[in-house]
Amino acid sequence: MALTPDQIIDRMTLKKQMLNWRLLAIGISLLLAFSLLAGRDFKSGHPLDGEHIARISIDGPIYDVLPRIDNLAKLAVSKNVKGVIIHVNSPGGTAVGGENLYLAIRKIAREKPVSVVMSDIAASAGYMLSLGADHLVAHEATITGSIGVIAQSFEITKLADMLGVKFHNFKSSPLKGGPIPTEHLTPEMQRSMELIIRDTYDFFVGLVSERRNIPLEKLLPLADGRAYTGRQAFSLGLVDALGDEDTAYDWIVSTAKLNASINVKDYDIDPKESRIDRILETYSNISQMIKAAVNNNLIYYF
Repeated sequence: MALTPDQIIDRMTLKKQMLNWRLLAIGISLLLAFSLLAGRDFKSGHPLDGEHIARISIDGPIYDVLPRIDNLAKLAVSKNVKGVIIHVNSPGGTAVGGENLYLAIRKIAREKPVSVVMSDIAASAGYMLSLGADHLVAHEATITGSIGVIAQSFEITKLADMLGVKFHNFKSSPLKGGPIPTEHLTPEMQRSMELIIRDTYDFFVGLVSERRNIPLEKLLPLADGRAYTGRQAFSLGLVDALGDEDTAYDWIVSTAKLNASINVKDYDIDPKESRIDRILETYSNISQMIKAAVNNNLIYYF
């Protein structure tokens, strides 16, 4: 049956309308998907997210990473984030890395309750950054503490003499750049490094004393660099509770007077394009830390 011109026009109009509706449906679906994923990019505050407790992880050696600090700052101002659970699994790291993470966590804790859950290990800089939270939870077998500072260098002057190699370092003063492998460690340089270590240690100990409300005279015998189990740390007042994420969750709900069924939402403060990128990034950062330690005697809290 042949169609009239009017019928052909009507069918074309109907097909066009159906196409428009399909495109609109696809567009709405994409917007919804983007909205649901927005939290992972720290575009917080979207109505679809709703109120929730944020969960983040800080793993591996601690070093200073600006994007990580920026993402933590966004958690502090997010209206939908009502509390933060931080899982820490780190043996330590650089002095500045630990300090900056501590400061970033303190900014969050001034706005909403923050609880740290220590995993296998949260020692040295891992313990320092944990002090930024107002509630510290350790597992009974967690390794934590290790309150102290260490800087390492090495010397190859005797080896160079054996090989007949002589180094010439041209410096504005004897203490510039030292200690370095190609120079003998002088008493003056050793004293200079000891003063740096002592001053950094005093900062670390003062932070523990303030945040854990432990008098210095009681804390100093404990802050001799030794590590503690979670059970020991709890008995010494270095952590608030023994438990797991449920312990942290219950404390946040009680402190902020939240609904007992409030959801927990995962955030990645170190977003990477892929797992391979993350592995390569980790090895790159460790390599840079080792290189900096050799060349500039970077201070560690390991």
